[in-house]
Amino acid sequence: DPLRGGLFENLMINELVKDTRANKAIPSLNPSLNKRLEMIPINSTIKNLVNEHKLAAKNKGIEIVFTRTLRETDSINGELTAFYQIMENLISNGIKYSSPGTCIEIACVLVEDEIIISVKDQGQGLSDEDKKHIFGKGVRLSARPTGGEQSTELGLYSVKKLLQQMNGKISAQSDGKDQGSTFSVSFKKVQ
Repeated sequence: DPLRGGLFENLMINELVKDTRANKAIPSLNPSLNKRLEMIPINSTIKNLVNEHKLAAKNKGIEIVFTRTLRETDSINGELTAFYQIMENLISNGIKYSSPGTCIEIACVLVEDEIIISVKDQGQGLSDEDKKHIFGKGVRLSARPTGGEQSTELGLYSVKKLLQQMNGKISAQSDGKDQGSTFSVSFKKVQ
């Protein structure tokens, strides 16, 4: 399946970033794709995403640890490209805003009938002001990329919009500046 290949996915994400920067466009599910929702196996999909980000993390001296307690068959119903965009943003943000020598923990758990995927970093954290506006359109938060990476200022806003279209939710937690952040997304598990 070409969508699960790293090269295709990276090209698609790069085009999305270019379009977003140029037009300040917000991605949305393509109506024709929305009719082709599919079961997305969480463990294998997140494992693929982790593998795609290991080199970027390694180049910054950051370790990615993936913990899963889900069964291999635990899935959500969604649009794969949108799910990739959501998770790619959260993982790449963890790398972008973390310093060398830190760790990013990605966990997938089942709580009742919801699958929760969390991305926890040891980066710059969120100020009280950041927490008020974190999912706003065009909002510049206090954290800055640690390796000269670019920021569109639309990533978390786009993530929230895509999640809403997929009936998912997002939350952000941080104990404050320089205390790291945890972003968690949740979806209904396919029964």
